[in-house]
Amino acid sequence: MAETSNQVVVLHAKRLRGPHRNLNDLPDEILLHILSFLPTLEAIHTSLISRKWRPLWSLVPSLNFSYDLFPFTADSESAHAELFADFIDRTLIIRPDSPVRTFRLSFIFDQGYGIQVDSWIHCAVTRLKARQLHLDFFIDDHYHGGDSWLHDFHFSLLRNGCVEILRLTHCFLMLPANMSTMNLCSLTSLFIERIDLTDQMVRDLISGCPNLDDLELRSCVGLQNLNICSTRLEKLALGYDYDTESKQTIEIDCPNLCSLSFSDCNSAQFVLKKAPSLVEFCVDFACLTDKYFDLWSKIVRLLEQMPRVNKLNVQNWWYKLLISKDPFPKDFKLNNLNHLELRTGYTQYDLVGMAALLQLCPNLQTMVLDYLHKMKEDESLPEELLNKPVEFKIPRLKHVTMKTQSIDTKINPMKTKLMVSVFLLCLYLKTHICLAGDTITANQSLSSDQIIISAGGVFQLGFFRPGSSSRFYIGMWYSRDTEVVWVANREQPLSDTSSELRISDGNLVLFNGSKSPIWSTNVTSTTDISVQAVLLDNGNLVLRAAGSNSSQPLWQSFDHPTHTFLPGSRIGFNSVTKQRQTLTSWKSSEDPAPGLYSLELDPTGRNSYILMWNRSKQYWTSGSWDAKNRSFSLIPEMRLNYIFNYSYVTNENESYFTYSLYDPKTISRLVMSTSGQIQQLTTLRYGTQRNLFWSQPRKQCEVYAYCGAFGSCNENSLPFCNCLNGFYPKSNSSWDLNDYSVGCSRRTPLYSGNATSHNGKENRFWELPSMSLPENEQSVNAGSIMQCESLCLNNRNCTAYAYDSHNCSIWIGDLLNLQQLTGEDSDGRTLYLRLAASEFKDSKSATSHADKRSLIIATVSATAGLLTLIVGCLLWKKTLGKRSKYSETISNVDGQNDAELPVFSLKSILVATNNFSETNKLGEGGFGPVYKGILTENQEVAIKRLSKKSGQGHKEFMNELKLIAKLQHTNLVRLLGCCIEEGEMILIYEYMPNRSLDKFLFDAYENTKLDWGKRFQIIEGVAQGLLYIHKYSRLKIIHRDLKASNVLLDETMNPKISDFGMARIFGVNQTEENTNRVVGTYGYMSPEYARYGHFSEKLDVFSFGVLLLEIVSGKKNASFYCLEHSPTLAGWAWKLWKEGRGMEVVDASMRETCPAHEALRCIHVGFLCVQESPSDRPTMSLVIRMLEADAATSLPAFKEPAFSAHSNSSALGPSISTRLSNNALTITTPVGR
Repeated sequence: MAETSNQVVVLHAKRLRGPHRNLNDLPDEILLHILSFLPTLEAIHTSLISRKWRPLWSLVPSLNFSYDLFPFTADSESAHAELFADFIDRTLIIRPDSPVRTFRLSFIFDQGYGIQVDSWIHCAVTRLKARQLHLDFFIDDHYHGGDSWLHDFHFSLLRNGCVEILRLTHCFLMLPANMSTMNLCSLTSLFIERIDLTDQMVRDLISGCPNLDDLELRSCVGLQNLNICSTRLEKLALGYDYDTESKQTIEIDCPNLCSLSFSDCNSAQFVLKKAPSLVEFCVDFACLTDKYFDLWSKIVRLLEQMPRVNKLNVQNWWYKLLISKDPFPKDFKLNNLNHLELRTGYTQYDLVGMAALLQLCPNLQTMVLDYLHKMKEDESLPEELLNKPVEFKIPRLKHVTMKTQSIDTKINPMKTKLMVSVFLLCLYLKTHICLAGDTITANQSLSSDQIIISAGGVFQLGFFRPGSSSRFYIGMWYSRDTEVVWVANREQPLSDTSSELRISDGNLVLFNGSKSPIWSTNVTSTTDISVQAVLLDNGNLVLRAAGSNSSQPLWQSFDHPTHTFLPGSRIGFNSVTKQRQTLTSWKSSEDPAPGLYSLELDPTGRNSYILMWNRSKQYWTSGSWDAKNRSFSLIPEMRLNYIFNYSYVTNENESYFTYSLYDPKTISRLVMSTSGQIQQLTTLRYGTQRNLFWSQPRKQCEVYAYCGAFGSCNENSLPFCNCLNGFYPKSNSSWDLNDYSVGCSRRTPLYSGNATSHNGKENRFWELPSMSLPENEQSVNAGSIMQCESLCLNNRNCTAYAYDSHNCSIWIGDLLNLQQLTGEDSDGRTLYLRLAASEFKDSKSATSHADKRSLIIATVSATAGLLTLIVGCLLWKKTLGKRSKYSETISNVDGQNDAELPVFSLKSILVATNNFSETNKLGEGGFGPVYKGILTENQEVAIKRLSKKSGQGHKEFMNELKLIAKLQHTNLVRLLGCCIEEGEMILIYEYMPNRSLDKFLFDAYENTKLDWGKRFQIIEGVAQGLLYIHKYSRLKIIHRDLKASNVLLDETMNPKISDFGMARIFGVNQTEENTNRVVGTYGYMSPEYARYGHFSEKLDVFSFGVLLLEIVSGKKNASFYCLEHSPTLAGWAWKLWKEGRGMEVVDASMRETCPAHEALRCIHVGFLCVQESPSDRPTMSLVIRMLEADAATSLPAFKEPAFSAHSNSSALGPSISTRLSNNALTITTPVGR
C-alpha cells in the first residue's frame, strides 16, 4: 500500500480494498504504522493526505533518526550534519509527551554536538519514556580528517527512564561511580559493540541491572579477565575481532543461561560452570588455527555437562578438528541435539569432518548447511581419508536447508560431490530440502521433498504426512515446534508423492501426480499480473503481485485458518466481504479433515465466542468482551496478560478477535483440539516443551457428546470415555487415537417383536445411577415407574427411560452427551438403558420391574419378622438411657487422655445443614465443601465435610482433628466437634460470618471495606496466631499452607488461621525436617521446601511474608506469574521499592489515607520474610516486635527476595514427588513427574 524512497511516499489508492476506500478513512493505528517507515516529515509529499498525516507523524510510536536516510541537500557533510541536528531538535520540540516504543539515533558524530546528543537521549528516556534505545555513533574518518571522535555516553541518563532494550555502538561508555548499586531494574537486554570496556565495567553493568537477561558484547577492546556472574542472565553472546592477539580469560557462572554464543574468542582459559538450562549453543571462528584448539577442546567437553542442548550452531570449519584431534570422549553422543547449523566448504576435508560430526547426532531432525566459496583443498588431510567414500547416517533427519553465499561461475568438482552426497542422503531419508527461501515464484514449484522457510526462519511450509497415515497434505509448522498449524488441502488429501505446489493462472495451486488440481487459492482476475507466494515470519502465507511488498495481498492464509489461531491473525466476521474466520478441529490426530468441534464468533452479536458441536449445538461461550481487563468474562486466565496482548475489535463493518505476543521469541497458538476444547499452547523462548496455558471448557466432560453415541464420560476415570454396558467402541482405531466421537455400537441387537426374544426373555433395562441425563427427552404421562418402563418397551425406537416424582422421560434413538457423576452430585439421576435380554446373563443389574414383582412379594413376609426384632432391640437400648446432646466424645486422639472432643451424630449434621443443601454451602477447598449449619441450640457452625474426590484423606482428617483439639488461641479457628459415621468424616467449627480473607482482599468491591486499620489488625492477628503455634502452644506446629483463603474473619474482622490438615508437629528442640511429599499452594511455598522438601518454622514465615504483601497491596500473588520481569507479587513490589516507589505497592483504594510509615514498615517486614535463605528470615516473635515498633525504630536490611519457587522437577531431587497449585486450592496428592 505504501512505497517509500528517500524523499517521497507514493500511495496507491486503487489497491485499497474493503471498507477503507478513502485513505483518510483508515484507522489511525494503520496510518501510524505506515508513517513509522518515513524518515522525515517532508517525506509526506501529497496534499491529499498531509492535513491528517502531518500531525500523526509526530505520534508514531517509533522514532528513527537515521543520518543515512535523511534527505539532505546541503553542499558539505558538516552542513548535512547541521541540518540533521536541527531537524531532530524541531521534531522533539513539537512532539507531545506520548511514550514511544523505540528511539533510534544513527549519527555521524562530531565533538561539537555532544551536548545536543545528550539532550536528545535525555528527552527520549525521561519525556518520551522510550522502551528501546538504539544508538549508533559511527565514525567517518574522511569527515574528521583522520581524527576519531567518540561520543561520551553517560549511563546515568537511563536512571529516570524505563528503557528495556539498549543497543550501543561506537562511543565511550561512561558509568557512574555507583553503577553496581544503580539498580536499573527496567533494563533486560543490552547490546554493546565496538566500545572500549574493562572487566570491572562489565561486572558493574551486570550488578547495576538486576533484571538483565540478554547480554551481547561484540568487538569490545580491553577485556582481559572476563568474569560474568548472574542468576538472571538467559542469553549471552561474546564476540571479538578474529585478528585480536591478546589472550582473554573467560569465566561464566550463569545457572539460568539458555543460549550461549562465542565468536573468535582467543582465550587462554575458558570456564563455564554448570548450565543445566542451556538449550542453544553457537560457536563461530573466522579462521582455524592451532591457537583455537585449546579453547575448542574445553568447549566440546563442556557439552557433556549440557544435557538439554538441542540446537547447535557451528561456523567456519571447526569440526575439522574432529579429524585431526579427536576432542570428544569415547562413545560421546549429542543425543538431545535436534537442530544443527553448519558453515562448510566444498573440500574432501569438509565432507569427512561433517560426517564425523553427524555421527555424534543420532536424533538430529533439522540441518542447515551454509556453503562458502573459493575453498582450496586442505593438503593436511590424511591420505587414507583423502579418497575415502563419505557416508552420512542420520536416520531421524526431516529437514535440510542448503544455501550458498555466492554462485561460482566455474564448475567445482568438490562442490558437486558435496551437494550430490547431501542430496542423495535426503532422497534416501525422504527428507525435506529447502532450495527456494521463503517464496514460490511463477517459474518454481514445491515438490514433496522440499519446503520453504520464512525469512527469519520462524515457519516452514511443505508436504507432510500426519502420524502413521499414508496420505499427504500441504501444511505449515513452526521451525522450533513441528506441530502443524495450518493445512491447505485438509479435505482433499494426496495419495502419491509426485504432487507439486506451484503458481498457475494467477493462483497458488496444488496438483496431484496426474496433474489434476486438488486445491487452489481461487483468486479471480489475477491472470494479467505475475504473482508469487511468500511465507511470512508471522505464519501468514500470502499470494501477492511479484516484486511487491504490499500489505494488501491477493490472498492470505490468515483469512482461511484451519484449526490453529496464530498471533496476528483474526477470528471474526466481515459484513462487507462476507468473509468469516472460524477454527475447526481435526477429525483425529492423524486426519486433518474437519472434525466435529469449531470456534466461531457468536452470531447473535453479543461480542463473544462460542464452541459448536457438529455446526449445530452450542456447548460453551467465552462470555462478553471486557474492554477494561482486555479479556472475555468467562476466561479469567486471559486477565494474566503478561504473555499475550488480546484485542477485540467491533464496528459497523466487522468484528474480530486477535492477539499478539509481548515476547516475539515465545511460540504460542490457540488450537481447536480434537478433544473439543480451545487450548492456548505456549513454548517459552529457548525452550522446546509445549505448555498448556489454559483450556476451555475446563472439564473434558463439559464438551458436548465427547464420547459419542452410547458413550459415557467420567471425569474421575482415565480414559474419560467408556461404552455403556452392552456396547463396544464403533472404531477401535479411532479410540486408540483418542477420538471417541465415533461412539459405541450395540453388542446385541434389540428384539423388535411382540413375543419373547433371546433365551425366551424380552428386552430389559440396565440401571445406570448418578447419570447426567442426555438431551432431547420426550415427556410422557405415567403414574409409576413400572408404567414408564412399559411405555418405553412398547415403543420399538425407545432406547432408555428415567422416572422421577411422577415424571416419565423416554429417549428415542442414540443417546448423546452422557456423563457419569459421583454419588454426591445432586444433579445425578438414574437412567434405565434398554438392552437385549442376553446382556443380563449372570448379571445383578437387571432392572425389569415386572420381573421383580414376585421377588418383592416373596421377600416381604420373610423380612417382616426380622424388622420386628430389630425394632424391639432398638427400643430396649433406648431404655438404657438417652444419649446426651452429642453422640459421644473422642478422647485419646493423639495417644493421650487429655483432650475431650464432642462427636456429633450424622443425623444431627444432616438436620443442621438441611441434608447438605446447596443453599447452605459456604464454599469448597482442597479438603471438601464447607456448609453453614444450625444446631439444636440455634448455634451457628461451619461444617467441613471431607469429599471423596479430595486429595486429602483419613490421615489429614485425623491430623487436623488432633491438632486443633489442642489449640486454644483467639487467632486460631476453634473446633467444636466432629462426626465419623457411615464413611463420612466431618469437622464442626465455630462459624465465621465474614468467611475467608480472600473474599474481601481480591474482590474489587469488597476490598474497599478493608481500610488500613482493619488490614493492620489482620496482619497482627495472623502473626500472633503463628507465634502461638510456633512457640507457645503445647505442641510446636508448622502450618505449611498459610494463605488468604485459610484465614477466616469473625464478625469483628478478627482473623483466625484455619485448615491444619497439612500441618506437622515438631519436637521442642527440633528446628528442621525433610519430607518426600511436598504439599501446599504454589507461590506461598519457600524455595527450600518446594525444591528439596526442607521445612521449618521459616516456611510459615515465608508464607506470612507473601500474605502480608497481598494484604497491603490487595493483589493476589498467583496473578503475577510471568516470563521475565515480575514473576511474583514480591518481584513486582521489589521493583517498585528499588525505584523509590514503595507507596505504589499499597492498595490504591487506601493509598492516600493510610499512614505511610506503617505501610512501608509492613512492606519492609514482608521483604524480610520472603528472603531466599531461611536463616535470613526473622522469627515470628521478631516479626511482631518490628510491626509494633515506632516510626523511629530502624529495621534490618534485607537481601533480594526469592521471587519464585522453582517448579522444575529436576530441582526437587530424585526422591521428591510434588504437585503444586497456583490457585486457591491446596493440592496434596503426590504425583511423580
